[in-house]
Amino acid sequence: MLRFIAKATQQYAESAVRNRRLTARALPLLTELISKTPQFRWKSEYLERNLNLSPARVDAIVDAVFYEKDFQREMKRTIQKLGGIDAPRFWDVYLRRSDAVLTLSDAYLEYLQLVNMALPVTGHLTDLSCGSGALSASLIISAPDRQLLAMDSNPRAAIATKRVLKHVFAFGAWDTKALDLSKPDFKLPPTDALILKDSLFLIETDEAKIQWLSHLGKFLKPGGTLLLAEPKPSLQKQGSLRAWLERVAKSATTGKYILNEFDLALFLDIQRRLFLGSAFPFSTTQELMELAKQASFEVKLVRDSLYGHYSILVLTKVEKARKEPVIRYHGDRKPTARD
Repeated sequence: MLRFIAKATQQYAESAVRNRRLTARALPLLTELISKTPQFRWKSEYLERNLNLSPARVDAIVDAVFYEKDFQREMKRTIQKLGGIDAPRFWDVYLRRSDAVLTLSDAYLEYLQLVNMALPVTGHLTDLSCGSGALSASLIISAPDRQLLAMDSNPRAAIATKRVLKHVFAFGAWDTKALDLSKPDFKLPPTDALILKDSLFLIETDEAKIQWLSHLGKFLKPGGTLLLAEPKPSLQKQGSLRAWLERVAKSATTGKYILNEFDLALFLDIQRRLFLGSAFPFSTTQELMELAKQASFEVKLVRDSLYGHYSILVLTKVEKARKEPVIRYHGDRKPTARD
């Protein structure tokens, strides 16, 4: 079984790399959106110096983010001016700027390709953790016949996604909505596919995760797909976050995108709070597979993504429990109607 999964994963990865349609269409539109989005105007002289990153600057910027006390104090003051980590104004800035850093990285583009190829090209799709809207936009760009509902527990994320979708596909069959998925009685419209990222690890126990996945399965149509993207335990290490930041900066350098220190630092600060500050250990890929099976899902595809720090699982809902085959042995009497 593991050999089959490994072979299928390799074939899937190769086909995703060959899929240039999304690369050719989605990336320019997302880049244009980011360039036209009104940016927050920093008053700080330190943060106003936008840099066209060069390879020589990558290591210096990463070191500044981790070790330069002046820059760290500047970041802290700026976050406080925005009202703190839980303030709506802070999330408006984060969803407009810092997610764009990942959107333009090679690893995130590869993730978009994988998700688009794993999901149906028609029917109803529901993005349960839409964030900045980059994934939602790519879903429509890649297959305009899709009908999309983008949702997030953070109302600011739903607003940011709506802004993105209006720019990319103003007249498409899409909608956005804020929904608190932490409530046990939440309801969703029937859908052909669900996308869930960075959500399962926030649930405390395995039993609760299984119940939550089972509840999600109720809203999938027969044969529907659940795409699950969850961070691996490696991301709960400081060294992994530093390596991730270096790769994002180098990817921006290769792509000749304009970033500044605050883009990178704010992204890292969010990841640090999200990952290193998590009270619960992240699940391994094998553990996620077991949770999915106990929630009556069948594992169709398993793949590493985002620099190998994320597990991507493509699941389908098992409608009925399969009966164990009846084994008859030589010499057994034939079964009767009474049996």
